[in-house]
Amino acid sequence: MEPHGRLTLTWTGKDASLINAPDGGYEWVAQDDVRVHEVRRLLPEDHCSSSVAEPTPGATDDNMLIIGDSSDALRALIHHPDYAQKYRGKVKLVYVDPPFNTGQTFEHYDDGLEHSVWLTVMRDRLVQIRDLLSEDGSVWVHLDDAEMAYLKVIMDEVFGRRNYVTSVIWRKVDSPNDNKVTVTPDHENILCYTKNPSTRNTFNRKIDPALAAAYGKVDESGRRYRDRLLRKNGKSSLRSDRETMFFKLTDPDGNDVYPIRDDGREGRWAAGVEGVQRAEAEGRLIWTKRIDDAGVEKWVPYTREYAPDVPERPWATIWTDVHTSRQTKAHLKTMFPEEGTQFSTPKPELLLERIIHIASNPGDIVLDCFGGSGTTAAVAHKMGRHWVTVELSQNTVNTFTKPRLQRVTNNEDPGGITMLPPREVPTEDDFPEGGVLDEYKTANKVLKELVNAGLLNSNDAAVQELKRLTKSKVIPAEERWAGGGSFGVYSIAPSMYTLDEDGYPLFADHALNGVFTEGARVQLGFAKNAIDRYPFAGQRDTTLLAVVDGIVSAANVRDIVRSLREDERVIVASKGIAPGASELLRASSPGSHIKKFPLHASFDVLKAVRS
Repeated sequence: MEPHGRLTLTWTGKDASLINAPDGGYEWVAQDDVRVHEVRRLLPEDHCSSSVAEPTPGATDDNMLIIGDSSDALRALIHHPDYAQKYRGKVKLVYVDPPFNTGQTFEHYDDGLEHSVWLTVMRDRLVQIRDLLSEDGSVWVHLDDAEMAYLKVIMDEVFGRRNYVTSVIWRKVDSPNDNKVTVTPDHENILCYTKNPSTRNTFNRKIDPALAAAYGKVDESGRRYRDRLLRKNGKSSLRSDRETMFFKLTDPDGNDVYPIRDDGREGRWAAGVEGVQRAEAEGRLIWTKRIDDAGVEKWVPYTREYAPDVPERPWATIWTDVHTSRQTKAHLKTMFPEEGTQFSTPKPELLLERIIHIASNPGDIVLDCFGGSGTTAAVAHKMGRHWVTVELSQNTVNTFTKPRLQRVTNNEDPGGITMLPPREVPTEDDFPEGGVLDEYKTANKVLKELVNAGLLNSNDAAVQELKRLTKSKVIPAEERWAGGGSFGVYSIAPSMYTLDEDGYPLFADHALNGVFTEGARVQLGFAKNAIDRYPFAGQRDTTLLAVVDGIVSAANVRDIVRSLREDERVIVASKGIAPGASELLRASSPGSHIKKFPLHASFDVLKAVRS
């Protein structure tokens, strides 16, 4: 029998879901529990605008700081009709820095059930993140060694192994650790997955001016270039390796030239016929006279390659050149100097800047569903991205997240990436066109070594001129963020439901009148205020929504149908249905029907889970 299936991770409670418990922890429920699928309303609490007179170009508005459980917030962004159009399938980058599954997170870390809580929390949110990501979006999850291997298997399952990009290693400490341990954990991991495999080809590469140094010559127009031997060298360089790349060229004297190796064997060209013809048409096929080992002068073909206008290369996966936890805590301490208000696990702005630079562009949407001190939102704002950040703890929001983001918009945060770091540049404006700083620094170093060795006289005019030409200077830090933009603060509405002692869902005491009407509208995906006609509460194309806070009777149905136009249909949301009401609606308005709340309830499963 042929094996089938795919690699997955199994854990206790994988087929169940988790919701927030009244005591602040989590409660296991069936996956079709009404509270798992309930789309909560987002209640506006505050709107924070910048106080600066001239905002930084690119400063964004309409950003969201959401207080509450991340699963409820993500579900609202996916299904809430007021937000789904903007966010579902539109988020370019998601950064996730969840609570690490250590003894600090769960009291009984070694208990299998507690571990299952963490895995279920992450699985459920990753599934929601997948729905929010744009087709060219990516998700970056920050972890330590405790859960990295487990979560990678889950992410393989949710996103597909082909969408795995890499695991970045970030050095989180830069000072010796004197703890009495044999091995000290000096790094953390960041798993990167895309929604589609082709997305990684759209990542922004690392700009590296030093790469221009490989193009060691400068033409009359000032462009840097290098000439590369057209005959292939090294591995797979024989005619037998690529028969189609063994062909005749004609040198400037009219002689036939073939890619014959120095040892007499038939080699091959590094480009095909079309590639060589293209290089010749563009003036990049260069013939140079060389003397071979036998002392015979002959023409040798090269292809000219010009340095790119923006030299760039792929990013490495080991990041030791961004700030560590120590430097990050020092930055936050400047904003929150009061004793007892230091955030325990902040991430460096430079770390988030790199991720956001790689995986997004100005104007894109960046999401962080474990907001913490607000680093992701702060950096995204300074980089001209739109952002959504979610934080469960009201205290954290009040103490860190909201004040920090207000400081960002008001240009009261001088740390992090607010300032461009000091940088070294040549001191002269008349350097040869295309010069690279690293080359001049190297030349200056060699010059000093020759002078110190007594091989050159430092007082010679030529040496003095070389010194002048190879000097560099440091430009002080420059401000690149001066405030601007705004964000809204939202809280997640409480659930409309509660359970009775037998585990059956009931409406909470507050789910009356306008609360029930708005909840039904959100659950069923009808646009707000799309129609202003009694007795309707929403509209979706030619389908209208009517809400009855109670039991729908035949009289209700007749009133609603009388208000419909000929081309319209209606969905009636209610808490109960009187006998004959559904049949009367279908007969009076074909295509119309009644939705009885709560939705998505399977009472047998609910009772089984509770027992």
